[in-house]
Amino acid sequence: MDYGKIVSRSFDIAWRYKWLWLFGMFTAGSFNIDFSFLQDHSIDKSDLFQTFDFQPEVLLSFAFALCLWILIMLICYIISEIGIIDSVNRIERGGSYSFGIAFSSGLTHFLKFLGLNILMFFITIVPIAIIVIIIILLFVVHVALGFLSLLLFLPLLLFVIFVIFNISQLAKRVLIVRSCSIGDALGESYYLLKSNFGKNLVVFLINMGFGIGFSILMAIIYLMIGLPIAAMIVSAELHLLIAFFAAFFIALPISFIFGGFMGVFFSSLYTLFYFELVEPKTDNEQVIQSPPI
Repeated sequence: MDYGKIVSRSFDIAWRYKWLWLFGMFTAGSFNIDFSFLQDHSIDKSDLFQTFDFQPEVLLSFAFALCLWILIMLICYIISEIGIIDSVNRIERGGSYSFGIAFSSGLTHFLKFLGLNILMFFITIVPIAIIVIIIILLFVVHVALGFLSLLLFLPLLLFVIFVIFNISQLAKRVLIVRSCSIGDALGESYYLLKSNFGKNLVVFLINMGFGIGFSILMAIIYLMIGLPIAAMIVSAELHLLIAFFAAFFIALPISFIFGGFMGVFFSSLYTLFYFELVEPKTDNEQVIQSPPI
């Protein structure tokens, strides 16, 4: 398996098909707001509390708005992840693709994809919670035992994360590409992990390495762009709610460009890896190249 080609093709797809960035912005989790201006001590933070005045109806409205925002982000994430996977599948293997087709695919597979994510959430949280509880209990018994358990359980924790993450990523591709049930998707993804353990580990490390690199780059970009703008907001002595909306609209183009590219790249990486596992290509075979729309 040529991992270099998978990485380079993922970069190529992320760069050429820029209409996918709208989906990628949500899948990368980069829809962030720079709140660094709130750390400035010259701002009277009681201003925000005076705005709410701790009125129950205001706090309930704020809690409802927050829950609604989280729900909207979850829906956008699921539709976007499905849309990117389906689009990369059509781009690489032939077929019509467009924003409308990708969005429609997101709606079609929404419930199954949501069910898979809920199931993987509980599968993930249970073993991690058990390991964390054991470590805490050992710290309670003796600090030395706690630190020793960290050395022993940390590799186990990383292994559990690797296994669950790769099964989840592959199952998502099986679910969309083959349009099968959740059970069949998990069964095939487990088989692909078990029979190609080394390849899965390499791609996981590649994904983690690029994830760390992109995160550092995003942090630098937000600091370079966000801090000067935050300083302007502070110097203008804007109301905190006005500053909040200003930061939101400032973060939007940054999230679209950099977050969108990252989201498409990481999703394409595992989609192309899945294709290589189920349909390995020889040196003489040509990859289907479709012009971007």
